[in-house]
Amino acid sequence: MRNLISAGIYRLFLSMAFRIFILFSAVYGGLSAISTYLNQPEMGQAFSIFGFVFFIPIFSAPFTAIVLGSEFSFNTVRNKLITGCTKTKVYFSYIAVTTLAAAAMCAVSAVTHFLVGLPLLGAVNIPPAEFALSFAVGLLSVLSMTVLSAVITLCTQEYLNASDLEMFEISADADIQSNDLLIPNSDYPTPEERKTLEFFYDFLPGGAAVQSVWLRLERPARVIGFEAAWLAFPTAAGYLIFRRRNIR
Repeated sequence: MRNLISAGIYRLFLSMAFRIFILFSAVYGGLSAISTYLNQPEMGQAFSIFGFVFFIPIFSAPFTAIVLGSEFSFNTVRNKLITGCTKTKVYFSYIAVTTLAAAAMCAVSAVTHFLVGLPLLGAVNIPPAEFALSFAVGLLSVLSMTVLSAVITLCTQEYLNASDLEMFEISADADIQSNDLLIPNSDYPTPEERKTLEFFYDFLPGGAAVQSVWLRLERPARVIGFEAAWLAFPTAAGYLIFRRRNIR
C-alpha cells in the first residue's frame, strides 16, 4: 500500500495535468487576494483566503478524470493487479493520491493568497484556532467532492469500457486457432448491472464531468437533463426558502 501511494505521488509530480492545476490554484489564490484588496480591503485576508472551497472542486473533477482515466487507458491498473497488488490496495491508493493532490491545490491557493495579500491586506486577523478550524472544514468539503469524482471514475471506468470477451492462456505447443482463445469475461457487467452503472455515471455531476473531459458523452440528452435537474432543484428549493424569510 505504501509503495503504491509513493509510486502514485511520484507519477503525480511528473504529470503535466497536476502541474497545470497547481498553477491554476496559485493564480486563483493570488487573484483572489488582489480582488479583495481592490473591492473590500477592510475585510482583510480572512474574507477570501478560503475561496478555494468554491474554486478547487471545479478542478478536482476533471483532474481526477484525467489522472485516473489515463491509468486505465495505459493499463496501469491492470498491470498492478497482475503483479500481485490486491484490488483493495489499488483502490485506496488511488483515493489517497487524488485526495493528496486536491489538498495540495487547496494549500497552494491559500499560501499564494496569503503571500500576495500580506503587503496588501496584512496578516490574517482571526485567532489561529479559528483559522485552523475553518481551513480544515473547507479542506474536508473539497476532499469529499474529489473523492466522489474518484469513486465514480474507479468504479465505472473499467466496467463500462470492458470487453465482453477475454483471452485465456494456453501452452505454446497447443494447436488452437486464435479465435478460440476468446472466452466470456467474468467481470463484464450484466445488462442490468450496466444499466445501473450508466445511470449513476450520467446522474452524478462527477460522472458528467468525467465524460465531458474524455469526450465520451454516449447519452448526452440524459446527462444534460440530469445536470439541468441538479441546477434547477436546489435553485427552486433555495428560492422557496428565501422567499419565506423575513429580511429586514
